Amino acid sequence: MCDIQVLTGLGILTSGYIGLSCYVSAYHWQLVVYLAWLSNLTHVACPTVLRGYLDRHRRERNTRLFFMTVLWVAIFPAMMLTAFFNWTAEEPTAAEPASNARCFFQPSVGLALYERARNNSRDDMDHHHRTFSDTLALDSAILSSILLFFGYFMRFTKLVRLRSEGFRARFINRPEIRVVISPSSRGC
Repeated sequence: MCDIQVLTGLGILTSGYIGLSCYVSAYHWQLVVYLAWLSNLTHVACPTVLRGYLDRHRRERNTRLFFMTVLWVAIFPAMMLTAFFNWTAEEPTAAEPASNARCFFQPSVGLALYERARNNSRDDMDHHHRTFSDTLALDSAILSSILLFFGYFMRFTKLVRLRSEGFRARFINRPEIRVVISPSSRGC
């Protein structure tokens, strides 16, 4: 089941990237990214259950790690594009739902479009002073990317036993620091 989720996410993103050569609206690009992200999230839960099996079958583990890495590399830049798609909040947006998503692969274009939308909303002074770094869409893209990174990192660490044991020894099973007070240092 989890292999199907990786292949589904890769298929969705591949068709989305291929569609960019013609035209994919910003709205549809966001749907593609969210579906691939959901597929990745569903897949990340599976290797935890299969860890013992994958530890014994290294070739299958390495194949899964490879496809997991390819999906992560493909979804990360796609996720950052959604930072310009700010349709749910009452604030300026760089992209309209019908905008060509390909334009936003160049951050300078997205930032220029945001500045233009912000300057056009002069009637609302709160929006006029709001910068791109204050938008909810950017916050959402950053939070999703952090979750994506840590989900990938933790699954990768748990699937590779040497790294998993080193991680556990270093961060989880840390020996407590004990202070030994000798009777002569008590001052009694």
